[in-house]
Amino acid sequence: MKSFTRILAMLAATLYGVVTAPQLKADTVTIGTATGPSTHVPFGFEDFAGNSPYQQIYRGTRFGGAPVLITGLTVFVDTATAHLGAMNYSNQHVSLSTSATAVGAMSSSFAANRGSDFTEVFSGSYTQGFAGFPIDPCPIADCSATSLSFSFEPFLYDPSAGDLLMDVSGDGVFNGDHLYFQAGADRDVSSLKLGGLFGNDPIVSIGFGLVTQFEFSAVPLPSPIWMLGAAFGGVLYSRRRVR
Repeated sequence: MKSFTRILAMLAATLYGVVTAPQLKADTVTIGTATGPSTHVPFGFEDFAGNSPYQQIYRGTRFGGAPVLITGLTVFVDTATAHLGAMNYSNQHVSLSTSATAVGAMSSSFAANRGSDFTEVFSGSYTQGFAGFPIDPCPIADCSATSLSFSFEPFLYDPSAGDLLMDVSGDGVFNGDHLYFQAGADRDVSSLKLGGLFGNDPIVSIGFGLVTQFEFSAVPLPSPIWMLGAAFGGVLYSRRRVR
């Protein structure tokens, strides 16, 4: 009788889990503040150094404590300072990883900041067009776009394993004018770029970087079918023990 009661309890618990399991839904988090100054690096301008590499680290706790699947990111145009016609980049690369360094201790070495799960999530071209007159700042009412977004296959990120690294590079052709993006001082970001007279000196900015919005979802729970299968397996096991 006790075994039968235990079996019913197992089935009831499993069915309750199937019925009440939350649906997987997308969420967003925006990390960084637009306190200025805005920046054209790395998405808005190709300087004399060519397609300079760029990295930014984001504090992992902003994503919560559980693993998530990151499916996209967005950076925002600073329409108060950007004056342009159209932008086009080809052969650009965006990668993510769990950072090997913390947001407050970013290394001046690009390789040193990359974690073992370093993964390219975007490779290709993007275009940013505006309807405003290219000489003047582009009012938000006249802009055909006020952000630049990248969507990609899910990247599995565990915030408990370290902060998040975004790595941007390019080996393609740029056509257009200056395009500035919202950036500013924020304790939850740090950035690394090349600068100096010849554009090859690493510059680390602790507590400064692009305002970035990430789209993510929770890691899916086990399928209800598998949950039921496990429950019935337990039932069969219990019946054998009773016999």
